[in-house]
Amino acid sequence: MQHRLIRIATGLVLGLMLAALMGCASMNTIQVTVSTHPQWPTGIPTGQPTYQWERLPSLRSGPKATEQDALEAAVNQALAQAGWRLSAGLAQWTVRIEGQTERAPSPPLSPFNLGVGIGIGLGHGHIQLGSRWPLTPAPMDRAQVLVLIRPTTQGPIAYESRATGDVWGSPNAAQWYALVQAALRDFPLNTAQDRTVTIDLAPKDTKSP
Repeated sequence: MQHRLIRIATGLVLGLMLAALMGCASMNTIQVTVSTHPQWPTGIPTGQPTYQWERLPSLRSGPKATEQDALEAAVNQALAQAGWRLSAGLAQWTVRIEGQTERAPSPPLSPFNLGVGIGIGLGHGHIQLGSRWPLTPAPMDRAQVLVLIRPTTQGPIAYESRATGDVWGSPNAAQWYALVQAALRDFPLNTAQDRTVTIDLAPKDTKSP
């Protein structure tokens, strides 16, 4: 009888832990703060504007080049939806995308613990199973993408959009893609805007708890 109760209690504890983990994994969204500042020289470009990439020398080779390829591919998709076309030859505009991360300071350790326990009475005693975790938040990264668009004539920047979001650990491909989506949402705008948007992540994203 005692062993049976222990098995039941253990199953209940594991079930609660599994439910908590499943709830964490189901949060497939990211909240992003977006700041956009357009200054088109003659108003929003019409027709099918053409553009080419402007890439820093440090992003042209090595591991960073692969990451930059992924960011530029996400921008290509967003601009194509607005009628813009990437051109291998002469283009009207240059587009630059930058991705950065910054580790938030680690909070102090908490003197409190969070626990789950189940008690079962047996005669004059009891059996208690449970688990305890320190209330210490996991480290977070602040991820940001910056999109800059300017005429190929090297005139002043005509469009600046910055998207920032907090992620658990280093951002993955789905989170970078979400930041680009947020930065270019409703592109092209004609007036400055500061707003907060929520973007859906890929279903298999596991970086955000």
